[in-house]
Amino acid sequence: MHSPGGGLSDKLTVLMPTRNRYSRLRRVISYMDSVGFPFRVHILDSSDTPDDMNIPLSMLQRNHSIRTLFDTKTTLQDRILSGLEKVSTPYTVFWADDDFMVLSTLNEGIEFLDAHRDYSVVHGMTCLFNAGMTPDGPAVRWISYYGQRSIQDSKPSERLRNHLRNCMPTAYSIHRTDEYKRNLMWCCSRNLHLNVGELALSGLSVIQGKSGMLNKLYLAREAHDNQGSALLYGTGEEVPKHESSEEIMATEKYTKLADCFAQEIAGRENISQERAGEIARDAVKDYINTAFISTRNRRNGGIPAMKKRAKDFIRNNGITGRTIMPLHRFLKSKIYSRDSIGLHAFLDPQSPYHDDFMPIYRSITDPKTNCYSGMAADKKGALR
Repeated sequence: MHSPGGGLSDKLTVLMPTRNRYSRLRRVISYMDSVGFPFRVHILDSSDTPDDMNIPLSMLQRNHSIRTLFDTKTTLQDRILSGLEKVSTPYTVFWADDDFMVLSTLNEGIEFLDAHRDYSVVHGMTCLFNAGMTPDGPAVRWISYYGQRSIQDSKPSERLRNHLRNCMPTAYSIHRTDEYKRNLMWCCSRNLHLNVGELALSGLSVIQGKSGMLNKLYLAREAHDNQGSALLYGTGEEVPKHESSEEIMATEKYTKLADCFAQEIAGRENISQERAGEIARDAVKDYINTAFISTRNRRNGGIPAMKKRAKDFIRNNGITGRTIMPLHRFLKSKIYSRDSIGLHAFLDPQSPYHDDFMPIYRSITDPKTNCYSGMAADKKGALR
């Protein structure tokens, strides 16, 4: 599948799964139309009622979009793999139907990967946004930082350890298509879907090459009220309530995950499978301890205790909303860096992210692409 036109447009294909969220799909296609998006977009649709898409054919054609229908029970990874089989561009990016990517940063990412063969993926600054209906129409409620980083260690095993100690998934990064396809085939063949499958894909990516970070707004991800752990912990898994790290590590999916990493490390560092297995298991244990055990301990001890102390302090000192809100408004309006992450900062024309953010902001708040009056239909989500 080649992209129309020439230059950079021939180098990237977007894979966009959707499921029962046509209002959001219409919004993102309209956004692409508004910025003159030049890349091929392959919509991977497993909706219950595919005849309800209601996007003008002319708009799809202008945005070089094609659509493939799937059975409603087709998994996300199987849809992406099917889409990858039709991609002939050197780079591929996964784009959720409720998110927004910045065209200029995609262009810079392509140029970066062209110039740096030792990198397997690249991304940029990412934020979360939450939006909804107000009496005046659709509005952005808040914006916050969503962690992304670069990983530049020289050895594959060092990159994996670095990545899993502070795991930031690379699912939305720009990937080299051949590696992405190979890694996804591996996950599907071993029945590692979503959750641990996403962890496997990001781990394989950093073993195969460095992970690049551009100093530009790259992606705005919509945060939904029911997403919880998927956004906080990266994998979408609930934090285990009782199991030790050894018990979690012994489960089949984490054993498969470590074996997968070990095989890749052994081949790239020319070490024994046994030694590679030790490295991989230690790295996965680091992830489990960080993502699950430490988080569980904070939930059960530190954070509830801290909240109680704060409430006691407020009550004992007679602090009320009337006394604290003026200070809050002052800090919010006056004390922030122009390159900080937040709605107030992004709307400041002096912010380095302002120009890239405003087309996104206009799309979210445009009554013509409002997707918040039909929330019930959207709750099923695209990532099932």
